[in-house]
Amino acid sequence: MNPIYIGTSGWSYPSGADKWRGIFYPPHVDELSYYAERLPAVEVNSTFYHEPDASVAHEWVRRTPADFRFAVKLFMKFTHPGMCKNTTGQEDNITADDIDRMHGLLDIIAKHGKLLALLVQYPDFHHNTPEHYDQLINTLQIFRDYPLAVEFRDKSWEGKATSELLQKYEAARVKVDSPAYSNIDTPDVSGISPYYRLHGRNMEAWQHRGSGNARYDYLYSENKIDEISHRLRQSTVENSVIVFFNNHPGGKALVNAVQMSSTLGITLPYSKFSHLTSLFPQLEPITGPPDEQLGLQLG
Repeated sequence: MNPIYIGTSGWSYPSGADKWRGIFYPPHVDELSYYAERLPAVEVNSTFYHEPDASVAHEWVRRTPADFRFAVKLFMKFTHPGMCKNTTGQEDNITADDIDRMHGLLDIIAKHGKLLALLVQYPDFHHNTPEHYDQLINTLQIFRDYPLAVEFRDKSWEGKATSELLQKYEAARVKVDSPAYSNIDTPDVSGISPYYRLHGRNMEAWQHRGSGNARYDYLYSENKIDEISHRLRQSTVENSVIVFFNNHPGGKALVNAVQMSSTLGITLPYSKFSHLTSLFPQLEPITGPPDEQLGLQLG
């Protein structure tokens, strides 16, 4: 079976309904190091919201084991220019500095052999128009030296021309599972390592603007995990398969990542997740009984 990297989208959710501290993280731990002792990869989403700072990449590399891997989300100016302008006040044109900052961060991670992919994620209102198609080509060209994964959330990108363009740049088409759009059952004929992003199926919250991270508040059933895992077993690509759960509120992404890893027979230190069983007892057959000492720390 080909290498499979299973993890979560982000690792730091310190407060609010999303929080992992007190559920997964005990107080006063280095969250990234703690996470990296348990799962083999993470998807970095902070690089989407803030201009990349290469210095943080040195810290990520230092705080994780040699075999740990990162997928990095592209800064929103490249994919959501209007959102970027509204949020940061920057003009929406891509500058040489924007490109250099992103290259600088990626190069550090890649130099240490820890870069799984650069995630290029477009919004659901990003339709396949000539202007957007040219924008895609430009972005693929700028970042052609990195492993690429492109997430579309609109069916207009499902045509042959898009597939051929992605193949030209050896870019994976992300397998998306969300309430509004899902292509995880679509056959992948590119031969490029598949990249899955599983956002959950909370349709009610997904449809409401302003619902924020509540739209990701969803726990995949064990049957659904088994179903997706079966598809992963059928993969015929020569390289790795990448899976990130983005249903992060309350640690649900962690639960599903552990379940899928177990289903696929992936070796993890499962007992180090046993403290999650107080909220998610369905994990106990995988992790064993809860660690009472850690439970006291969390409480």
